[in-house]
Amino acid sequence: MKRIIARYMSVVAACVMLSGCSDALDGGGVTDGSGMVTINLRNSSATRSEASDNSETLIGNVVVALYPDSPGEEEPAVALQKFDGLDVHDVAKVQMKLTDEMVNKLFNGVSGAGCKLYAVANVGDMSKISENATISELKGTVAASSFDTRKVQESFVMAGPGKVEYKVTGGKGAATGAGDLVRAAAKVRLNVKLPESVKDDNGDVWYPEVREGSGMRVMLTNGVKSSVASPATDLQPGDDDYYSMTMRQTDVVRTLSDRGAGEYRYQMDVPLYTYPNRWTETPEERHKTMMTLVVPWRKAGEQTWSTYFYQVPVTDLTQISSNYSYTVNLNVGMLGSLVPETPEELDELSYQIVDWSSERIDVNITDSRYLVVSPKNFEVNNEKEITIPVFSSHSVIVTDITMTYKRFNYYSDEDGNGNGEVVEFTVTKEQIDASNKKATDTKLCTYPEGTLSANAQRQLELTVSHPLTVWIPYDKDGQEVSLTKRNKNNSNSPETVNETIAYYQESSSKEAAYSPYTIKVTLQHQDNPAYTEEITIVQYPGMYIQADRNPGGSYNTGWTSRREGSWPNRYDKYSPTTSAYGFVYVNPTYTYVADNSSGNPNPEPFGYWNNSSTLGGVHGLGSSSSSNKNPNMYVISVSVLQDGSEYVIGDPRMLYTNNSLNGGSNLTTSTSNGNEDTSWSVEADALYDGTSKRRLKYYYPTIEGENSKMMIAPKIRVASSYGVSEEKNRTNMRRRVASYQEQGCPAGRWRLPTYGELLFITTLSNEGKIPKLFDGTYLTAQGPYKVDPDKKTVTESNATTYSVRGIYDEWYWEAQDNYVLQPNSSGGYDFTWGDVPRNATRSAELINMYKSRIVK
Repeated sequence: MKRIIARYMSVVAACVMLSGCSDALDGGGVTDGSGMVTINLRNSSATRSEASDNSETLIGNVVVALYPDSPGEEEPAVALQKFDGLDVHDVAKVQMKLTDEMVNKLFNGVSGAGCKLYAVANVGDMSKISENATISELKGTVAASSFDTRKVQESFVMAGPGKVEYKVTGGKGAATGAGDLVRAAAKVRLNVKLPESVKDDNGDVWYPEVREGSGMRVMLTNGVKSSVASPATDLQPGDDDYYSMTMRQTDVVRTLSDRGAGEYRYQMDVPLYTYPNRWTETPEERHKTMMTLVVPWRKAGEQTWSTYFYQVPVTDLTQISSNYSYTVNLNVGMLGSLVPETPEELDELSYQIVDWSSERIDVNITDSRYLVVSPKNFEVNNEKEITIPVFSSHSVIVTDITMTYKRFNYYSDEDGNGNGEVVEFTVTKEQIDASNKKATDTKLCTYPEGTLSANAQRQLELTVSHPLTVWIPYDKDGQEVSLTKRNKNNSNSPETVNETIAYYQESSSKEAAYSPYTIKVTLQHQDNPAYTEEITIVQYPGMYIQADRNPGGSYNTGWTSRREGSWPNRYDKYSPTTSAYGFVYVNPTYTYVADNSSGNPNPEPFGYWNNSSTLGGVHGLGSSSSSNKNPNMYVISVSVLQDGSEYVIGDPRMLYTNNSLNGGSNLTTSTSNGNEDTSWSVEADALYDGTSKRRLKYYYPTIEGENSKMMIAPKIRVASSYGVSEEKNRTNMRRRVASYQEQGCPAGRWRLPTYGELLFITTLSNEGKIPKLFDGTYLTAQGPYKVDPDKKTVTESNATTYSVRGIYDEWYWEAQDNYVLQPNSSGGYDFTWGDVPRNATRSAELINMYKSRIVK
């Protein structure tokens, strides 16, 4: 068994509400094909003891970016917007404008789908952030400060991710999420207890001289003034990033005043601030963050006072973490050092470390008390176990743990053909404990049942283990609970089903998981419930599924005419007819209708699309009784294959183009782009090399040889049922997928599946993981195959006409920034060629990137 020690990733979320977007969402009055996303970004505001919050909760500006819900941080933003001049506290409400293409790429209208959000607030120069910045780039945004030059800061750099979940209710789409922005900095406080007097070694009595204007002061040594918006735990500041205060900086050095209550009644006027730091407890260490306390003492019988210096550690740990508040209670019971370079070290002190967001007003603590987990969110890829370090002054226990997962085949049809509804189920701590108790071998999810134990280095650790296999739910009577079948009266809705589940057992075949799991763990001091931390772990299996719903939509597909007006001024009025094809096209011709017949006083010109019947046509979703009516495009990610698998992960496309697509059973390649017979393809706008309308030019078909028969691409999108086709011959089906377009996925990029991809997808359907997508004879790159869902077989066919269901290489095109199909003025999509010359080096790099996401 391999043990994975968590790599740190700072995580936080944001409150998000989606208010409408064209066909995908409730329109909300938007008429330009775009929608508004209303986002509430809440910072981790503290309960403050100061009258003012010292700008700690201020949000002056913010950059918000949205990303597809997939692992990793290197994917370009689908949408990014910058908001300046907000100047609000605690919560910033902004509205992002999204095009339909953005909405479809992020959610695709499927209820239960989600996307990732990342935001950076209080950035010094937002112009330096690119319009398609990755999460990794946003995390690395420069975080400067004036910690070394002023007490009260103008603002604090904050950053954090969020989860946006899309729901469809009453035919209208909305998305919500919640969370906090995390400050990159940490806060430091010092509270001091002073005696009425002390005696020196000679027996002389000294009194603290802490009157107004001549009181105690505190300086920070080796604070960090420069960092990034989301500092990694192992980030080591450079020498130029440090700062140290001096007595001459009267505007920066903090003063302590008598607050008149509590044992440690002398407290700072304004906290000290620093970005994260790490150090070692060795003699040669030069960058340990410390405080220097200055206390004036007056000897009895004398009128003047002397200044004494004390060295005060910020923490008894060897690091300072983002968004934590470090409080030190110090008892000054003796004279210090007269030399500022060698301050006196005192032993009577205690520490409190709390999350900045949960800081309490009462800082008068009598013992060292802290519970630190930084960061609080983690991702693991194809590993069942994660170990997370926990820093705590006291014993820690797990008070709650939950797991959530999704199912993609929830249906109500008696014949078992669903419309692809996606539902989410939550496993409670009670269900986890009951499952573990019933387990005879493998347990559902293990976690520390007593106090957390320490490793050999005396470091507390939280270890959570969940085998990435399919787990079957059972009710209290031991009957299996269905996670797919919805009763006609909806008496077993997902919420109701979840309540009937008593426990889970691992599938007898130890079938691999196919949904990501989100595990949330709540930690607490065993003796004090006020000290808690919540940790989120997202666990990605080696293969997982995402259902992107085609939200529908209509476009002009013909025209009608009628006689209007009165004699002798009658005329023919032409009007377009529309079809609900979900913006699916197949090699369509475009016809312009001027509508300017003789006598028409108000001509209204329009155009319409005529899809190619030769290539199988476009027919929309099936009727309510049809077996082919699923609007979902299924995105399947595969990074690790089961042991002994015959599949091979790779790029199934040819190295060279073939735009004519005419030939027998083994298509050859051609590099003569300009000389090929492409007359079959229509002239249309193109994203690349499209200064004027052109035909298909840079198409890379699927390799048709046997050597690539079992190859599957690492992340593919399968066309929805909007693309249902009439049966045609091999050449026409090749040309159909080459000229196929669905929503924002343009033509020239779709291809035939390999036999391996067809087999992989039908196997998912046979296992009940996704609805039935293939039923009949379909063309693959290796020829036609007959799919029989009832017999669960895929057999080679001698048919000469067949259907086809196209594949879109999501792994390759989702990272394409320069040639993205945008919605038209009405919010829909026009047919557009999206073919682009292939970069073989980039293809290899992307394939390796997908494989490297999984730790083997």
